[in-house]
Amino acid sequence: MPKAKKPQKQEAVFDANYFKTNYKNYALQNPRYKTKAVLKTIKKYKKTGSLLDVGCAYCSFISVAEEQGYDVQGCDLEQDVLDFSKERFLLQQCPITALKYNKEEFDIVTVLDVIEHVKDYADGFMELKRVMNKNGIAVFVMPVYDGLVGKIVMKLDKDTTHINKFSRFKWLEILAQEFDVLEWQGVFRYLFFSRIYANIPTKLLRKYSPAIMVVCKKK
Repeated sequence: MPKAKKPQKQEAVFDANYFKTNYKNYALQNPRYKTKAVLKTIKKYKKTGSLLDVGCAYCSFISVAEEQGYDVQGCDLEQDVLDFSKERFLLQQCPITALKYNKEEFDIVTVLDVIEHVKDYADGFMELKRVMNKNGIAVFVMPVYDGLVGKIVMKLDKDTTHINKFSRFKWLEILAQEFDVLEWQGVFRYLFFSRIYANIPTKLLRKYSPAIMVVCKKK
């Protein structure tokens, strides 16, 4: 008898159910001040311009970015998530590895808590560079798993779609191969008692934070 085929591993689905399962309170964990902290860093390099948020989910980031004068668009994997904001923003259903945008279309691309989910992240970087203009910047935020805090993050992290559990220095090395790294900072973030969310960016303690934000320039 022929051997039974092994069942293929199912691709992760980032639909509305994913956010309900993996975020205790998505709105609370994505407050305006968190977005403003990212935009404050972006403004050091680009005060205005076209901005693509890759993995935009419920568009909490581009909502504030638009208010601050950026020409925003967003994309995500799942249409049911995009449907919440499709009448307000220009949105596309596509993965980071196959962006439905023109060459050199954007001044800024943001990849916020996305790249840790992406198996073929090298292909994703190629696509980001393709859609960035020659003076464009990319901003990444990702969890990191090194040091004492990293061990705590590893224990608390129940999201099985986090497949790239790298240290901060591994991510910086990977990004430096693809981009010019302009700056990086740490981010301390946690939801306390399911009611209070803290998100604190820091350069002083960036070697110890549970997440990092990295600003890159197209080479």
